[in-house]
Amino acid sequence: KDGSMILTGSDSNISIRTVIVPGELNNLDIEEEGSIIIDSKYLLEIVRKLDCKNIEIEVIDYSLVRISSDNGIRSNEYPDIDFTQPNHHFVLKATDLKSIVSQTAFACSDKDQRPVLTGVNFNSQGNMLYCSGTDSYRLARKTIELNSSQDFNITIPSKSLTEVVRSVSDDDTIDIYADSK
Repeated sequence: KDGSMILTGSDSNISIRTVIVPGELNNLDIEEEGSIIIDSKYLLEIVRKLDCKNIEIEVIDYSLVRISSDNGIRSNEYPDIDFTQPNHHFVLKATDLKSIVSQTAFACSDKDQRPVLTGVNFNSQGNMLYCSGTDSYRLARKTIELNSSQDFNITIPSKSLTEVVRSVSDDDTIDIYADSK
């Protein structure tokens, strides 16, 4: 109100209020006065991830909030990713992949000084798949029998494996294509 934005936060024990007025430090432009309550943890997370100079907050129908920014990138600037399917291919049940990750990824290093130690090594010899994770102090290994004979040796970052495992359900099957890239 009065050409400024007032932010108030409280957890019943501590209350904080700050007033943002248009000036040199910001480009505050209020198109219409009003008020709304936005959960602070969501607001903070969204604003932190936007990573831009200008953020637009719009209240729609007194309860819906749209937060947007101008940090989009043209699609032709995105790198071209090759999704052709390499020769080395095997299938794992999601439960097998989850057990591999849970039994090996914890032993991987979280420091990038030696990048090869931040991932789980998938080494296939014949019908056996040996999955190992290490930070050079501890070692974890999981062995699984494959349906087909394969010969490859790749290391997949443990962070990537953890993200994949979060997005699959137990009844899924996972197609894994091993390539030099």
